[in-house]
Amino acid sequence: MLLGPVHSPVQNSLPLLSAQQQVSACPKAQFNCGDKVDLSAKKAAVKSQIQQQANAISSKVEAHEASHATLSGGQPSFDTSTIKVNFEDGSVLAVEFKSSGQVAIQAPAMPSMDANPSELNGALAKAGQLQAAALAPGAEASGQDLAVASRMAQLMGQLRNVLANKDAGKNKQETSVKAMKVDQSFSVMA
Repeated sequence: MLLGPVHSPVQNSLPLLSAQQQVSACPKAQFNCGDKVDLSAKKAAVKSQIQQQANAISSKVEAHEASHATLSGGQPSFDTSTIKVNFEDGSVLAVEFKSSGQVAIQAPAMPSMDANPSELNGALAKAGQLQAAALAPGAEASGQDLAVASRMAQLMGQLRNVLANKDAGKNKQETSVKAMKVDQSFSVMA
């Protein structure tokens, strides 16, 4: 075995490569079976392959978090992972990449039942904005993204109910006032 396996903490994002796959990933023109090959050339070829894979993952993670940040107004932050390759000469190749990220958001609090309609509408708009931000990656939305979107949908439903109840109460009060005026006008006429 010429090279050890590539270890990646990112599941399902970066394939684990066996030593044979690493060697076969190297340019065939440079390495023939049974030939004694300069280890530094193999290291360079493996490093290039690993770096390309790491860059692809980093780019995907950055684009995903940027889609959230664009709509939420938050700043993305990233977690990194390292891919390590142990070579037969004892040297180690380590390539760091962005393996996950997050965008901090401030979800609106549920206003009190006696909040004015402008507060309720403001909270409703913010919840809608955050729901859209959570779903911005589309088919690439994570479980956490879907959970945030679901929570914002629940909050929006609660806010709409409070607004509807306020409107119903206002309409009921207006109806009562009109009824009082009608009753007063009848009593005046009587």
